[in-house]
Amino acid sequence: MKRVVGLPGDRIHMSDLQLVINDKPVPLQITDRGESTGILRATEQLGEHSHEIQIDLSLGMREIDDELVVPADSYFVMGDFRNNSEDSRYFGFVHKDRLIGRVTRLAVSVADERQWLKAPLQKLD
Repeated sequence: MKRVVGLPGDRIHMSDLQLVINDKPVPLQITDRGESTGILRATEQLGEHSHEIQIDLSLGMREIDDELVVPADSYFVMGDFRNNSEDSRYFGFVHKDRLIGRVTRLAVSVADERQWLKAPLQKLD
């Protein structure tokens, strides 16, 4: 599951944590610097919608050095776990025919980083 961050015709650039679309930095508010967990958390505002992103401080960040222009009928997508996501920075633009639907809710994530699948089962009283 990926978030659409670039629409057809948008110009995209990214350096460090800052995503820039059409020469405008996307507002980013750091909510947890990750000093105790190693996971930086922030809220990013794309248009009218805000969403949480996170960055594993032990991993590098793939940047977008040169400005990219999203082609017609295509989109630029990114994962919310920014430096632990294979997204348009790796596989390129996504043609509109490849989009499946819109996510409205995420009940639970079983990402390896959270180790929920490896956690021992505990009996509930």
